Amino acid sequence: MSDEKLEEMLKTVMNSEIPEDMQFKIPENEAEFKVVHFDRKKSVRRFAAGAVSVCAALVLVLLPAQFTNKNADNTGIDSSESESKSQFEKYIDEYNYEIKNHDYEKILPSVNGQEEIFRFLGLLPEIREGYETEVFVRTVGFGEEKIYTRQAYVVWYDHNDEINAVMPSSEKTESDISSSLFAGENGVEKVMNNLMDKFGNHNRDVSFEGKLIRPKLTEYPDVYDETVSETVRCVIKSGDTVIPLKVCSLNYTVNCSFFNENNAAPETSMEIFSKDGMTHYSTVLAYDCSRKNAVRMKSVNQDIWLEKAERN
Repeated sequence: MSDEKLEEMLKTVMNSEIPEDMQFKIPENEAEFKVVHFDRKKSVRRFAAGAVSVCAALVLVLLPAQFTNKNADNTGIDSSESESKSQFEKYIDEYNYEIKNHDYEKILPSVNGQEEIFRFLGLLPEIREGYETEVFVRTVGFGEEKIYTRQAYVVWYDHNDEINAVMPSSEKTESDISSSLFAGENGVEKVMNNLMDKFGNHNRDVSFEGKLIRPKLTEYPDVYDETVSETVRCVIKSGDTVIPLKVCSLNYTVNCSFFNENNAAPETSMEIFSKDGMTHYSTVLAYDCSRKNAVRMKSVNQDIWLEKAERN
């Protein structure tokens, strides 16, 4: 291809005269020149190419984005290809990409205290149809630094253990999630330690939200009790705002029956019931830790799930 034909081609593609700064300047007496390519292993490959051929290849690199017809999203899937896929195929591509490239934890409701926390956060939707299901939640960090998000996926499996339905959450995780967001978490730990100390002290009454929920146990012979607590960090979204939450569950059981039909438990946000000579207490306490003085949140938006998509 001659230089004149190449320039004519560029003029046609760009629908205008070729700007001076985009015209190629090649010495007349130089038939070829070197192109150097660096790959990820830092090795260098050298090859000779005809000047016009190289120019044609470089055009594809230098042309503005509007002259290309392919745009990759964060899942690595070509947009034109994605548009031809079903909703299930799009969701499964996103799910596979996320599971491969980020940390996800399968929620195990059997873990003491965690089921109440994840249900409070809306991460355990009521699922009754289909076969075996699993819920995967994206996490950031490890150990005590682990932070749960509400970017999550519910997957349904068929009899062949293949995924036949996917339901993603609407929240997506920010890239800058860190422990520095939780400015007020130390205050939350003090609140929880104080509440557990109250239940552990048999010589004092226990009040919650200004109401007596358990009398002192000194008058009850052979008393035994158990307290189980679980705490997680989580970030949720309110519009574009990221809210860092410290979410704590508390379960307390004592072998005394304090309440019955004639003596109902006081109304608080703590669930209390007596059965078979035992009294059970359970609650979830969530605090917005974005400031030094944490603020309790009695509920959060649980409408975070998109529509379920099934394999055709």
